[in-house]
Amino acid sequence: MRVHLGEARWTRAVHVQRPGPRPGGPAVTELAVRRLLQNPLGDPAPPGSRGDLVAVSDDRATIYLTPAEFEAATESELRYRLARKGAGVD
Repeated sequence: MRVHLGEARWTRAVHVQRPGPRPGGPAVTELAVRRLLQNPLGDPAPPGSRGDLVAVSDDRATIYLTPAEFEAATESELRYRLARKGAGVD
C-alpha cells in the first residue's frame, strides 16, 4: 500500500510558554504596597518618602515590614510570607 501526501509537510510542534497562571491553577494577584508613618500611626507617607513601615498585601493577607526589610526582600519571599500569614502559620 502506498500513501501519497502530496504537498503535505511535517512540522514539529513548538511549546509556547504563556504568561500568567496555568488553567485551573491559582490566579496570581498583584501585591499592594503602601508606605506608612508611625506618627500618626498608619497614615500614608508623603510621596517620595520611605516611610516608617511598609504594608504589603495581596487579596488574602497583609504583612508589615521596615523599609530596609522590604527593599531586601524579593517578590517570591514576599509572596511566601503572605501565603504563610494567610494560612495562619505566622
